[in-house]
Amino acid sequence: RSNVRVHRMNASEFERRAATVLGRPVHIGGGYKLCDWRMAYGEILSPWLRRFEFWGWVDFDVFLGRLAAFGFNRTSLRG
Repeated sequence: RSNVRVHRMNASEFERRAATVLGRPVHIGGGYKLCDWRMAYGEILSPWLRRFEFWGWVDFDVFLGRLAAFGFNRTSLRG
């Protein structure tokens, strides 16, 4: 059993979800601006986080190192 779960969501889906949850328009302008919303991830992603006692976010390339160990490769990370 893995302690890492992947839920794929494109930028448009994230914007819609965030706007609904936060009650205001959200425009991330591409994936690189997702980091600006980190402080709201708990609320925006609550349906997936609710069942966990602890959760966190991480920059995969900085913290985890070899992404291939998690089944990621260059192609899968290109969205």
